[in-house]
Amino acid sequence: MNKKDFFQILSKELMGIPEEERRDILAEYEEHFEAGVSRGRTEEDILNSVGNPVIIAKELKAATLIRIAEKESSIINISRAAFSTIGLGIFNLIFVLVPFLAVMIILVILFTSAIGIIALGIAVIIALISEPLISEYVVIGMKIAPAVFLSIGSIATGVIFFIGNMELVKILYRLFIRYIRFNVRILANRRQRDEI
Repeated sequence: MNKKDFFQILSKELMGIPEEERRDILAEYEEHFEAGVSRGRTEEDILNSVGNPVIIAKELKAATLIRIAEKESSIINISRAAFSTIGLGIFNLIFVLVPFLAVMIILVILFTSAIGIIALGIAVIIALISEPLISEYVVIGMKIAPAVFLSIGSIATGVIFFIGNMELVKILYRLFIRYIRFNVRILANRRQRDEI
């Protein structure tokens, strides 16, 4: 592999991150090569010292996507960051994908529960309103006052639960970003040790 091949592979593997970030990374490596040549190093020596462009690109892409997910919180950004981290190795398939999927499943269950509690309150209100029409099918014998309090309480509880879930999402989002950043750092350090 020569310098031209290195940059073609690196550029291709960095697709999927913002163009400006991609250009900055390529410029940084170009400067690294120029500095090495100015110190009398050969192109081959520099290539051996920087490492495999595919692995470099995966690590840089993961770090960039993590940084984007930190700045702009969204399910898409955290998913892209998580899946780019998973691409760094089989180790990450277990230590990133499994926690990511577990957290997502738990959040879906929590939000579904909150919506269900709200729906229960709404259903009781609908039953109260339509009770004269369908009295034999719904809440027969239920007093109006307890039913109203049940529906208000259920809706309020569901809304509070939903808001709590939103706060939990923010906390878990930040924790997961830290976790995958830590994971990328471990893999990068291990790769550097292996190259020495």
